[in-house]
Amino acid sequence: MVFFQKKNDRAMNWLKEQNEKELQKEKDLTPSSPEDEEDSIGNENAPEEPLAEMQEGRPRKKRKKGMELERHDMTALFLSAILIFMPVAILILGLFALIAWLFF
Repeated sequence: MVFFQKKNDRAMNWLKEQNEKELQKEKDLTPSSPEDEEDSIGNENAPEEPLAEMQEGRPRKKRKKGMELERHDMTALFLSAILIFMPVAILILGLFALIAWLFF
């Protein structure tokens, strides 16, 4: 880790700056502004909707802190955890079985 400490520090500082920018964007949002940059790209040529119509037609997206998970992410996380921890558990149980076989 000593060899890459400067690179790690730069990456962490960059992440902190990006997080601060995101938090600042959330504070600066007004009801008439789009919530994400992706929304603004698609709505450049769209006519302005009144605020009441926009609120009635679709619910506002609530931003969560942290990473957003997609549909099958939890399944993938569970399977990867099983693939990582099951061989270790099998080895430990096999070691216990070997010790028990030797002594009894």
